[in-house]
Amino acid sequence: TKEDAFNKSILWIKEHLEFMELVYGHIKAQENALIKNILPLEEKLKERKLDKWMERVRK
Repeated sequence: TKEDAFNKSILWIKEHLEFMELVYGHIKAQENALIKNILPLEEKLKERKLDKWMERVRK
């Protein structure tokens, strides 16, 4: 019936929305880990007066 099809569609959307939120959470966690690990590297570059490499590290 139309109602069953509608309910299936809503369920499909909810499941995929949850999956996308999970993927986003993993991506955000990876981004935070990268930033956390970039900061000590930037400090080392500053110590060694290699500021020209700072922009490359951020990209």
